[in-house]
Amino acid sequence: MNSLNLSKDDRVMSEELRMSAYYYGFEPTGVYEIDVILSAVATAGRAFHYTENWQEDCAQPRPFKGKTPEEWIQNAANEAAAFWNRRHDETPSEFERLCGCSN
Repeated sequence: MNSLNLSKDDRVMSEELRMSAYYYGFEPTGVYEIDVILSAVATAGRAFHYTENWQEDCAQPRPFKGKTPEEWIQNAANEAAAFWNRRHDETPSEFERLCGCSN
């Protein structure tokens, strides 16, 4: 992943995210925030054969944040949760829309 295609908001394009490690891989979900989590796990698995090493400092590939694979995964999950919470606060669910309920 030397040269990455970036979207207009400077995010790595979904098709550029690594989805395979040595012994396992993932299929993209089509939801960027979830795909970043899956990619962080795959990239961690590619960087180290053993999960016990995921706390070791490692080069930080885009779009991950943190010094270790463990931090990449946690930070990706935190960002996905923050995105979900913002979206949920702003957009009523289908159930809430249909029944006229609100939070």
